[in-house]
Amino acid sequence: MVSERRIRVLIVDDHSIVRRGIAFMLSTQPDMEVVGEAADGREAVQKVLALKPHVVLMDLSMPQGLDGIAATEEIKDQFPEVKVIVLTMYDEDVYLCRLLRNGVEGFLLKQTAGENLIQAIRQVMNGDYWFESELPKEIVDEMKQRPEPENCDEDAVILTEREREVLVFLARGYQNREVAKELNISVKTVENHKANMMRKLGVSTVREVIEYGRRNRLLDLYR
Repeated sequence: MVSERRIRVLIVDDHSIVRRGIAFMLSTQPDMEVVGEAADGREAVQKVLALKPHVVLMDLSMPQGLDGIAATEEIKDQFPEVKVIVLTMYDEDVYLCRLLRNGVEGFLLKQTAGENLIQAIRQVMNGDYWFESELPKEIVDEMKQRPEPENCDEDAVILTEREREVLVFLARGYQNREVAKELNISVKTVENHKANMMRKLGVSTVREVIEYGRRNRLLDLYR
């Protein structure tokens, strides 16, 4: 059971408004204390060292510095006693296997965080896990128990939320100008997102990016 000491929480997200919202929600809990915030993965690792939190709430998709997966790997390697709950906008089972293998205790969808986050923090502090995923529970349990889970994509690439939005429209056959209109951004910005996705995935065509999205269920945003 959680002791009478307050649970020390570090919030990691590149959006300050998200960090403030979570911090405000946790401040209403008598058994929780937000000890710090970080805007990227590298800062998160540094603050875990300096602030000694019990729980890290880790955004999965951060465009600058270390992404959530890389930061989680470093934190769990250096501070295995720290609990990590990954926060994400989407049900990204493509990353869940790798996250489990690296020892995370929780995987929480941001859209349900308001009702579940506090319970998830208490649950992982009590030595349990919290996973929101379409994967059946028995598969999650098996993945947690395997030292080398099968079908684990060690090269899973983190795309930002905006990159994934662009990807969805490209997969539907939209041209750059149409994507720009739908997302209220410039054509140049669309081109930059396409180039960034190809660079991250190590491919040379948009078709290959779309195929990656299909294989890894990244095209389910607006179904």
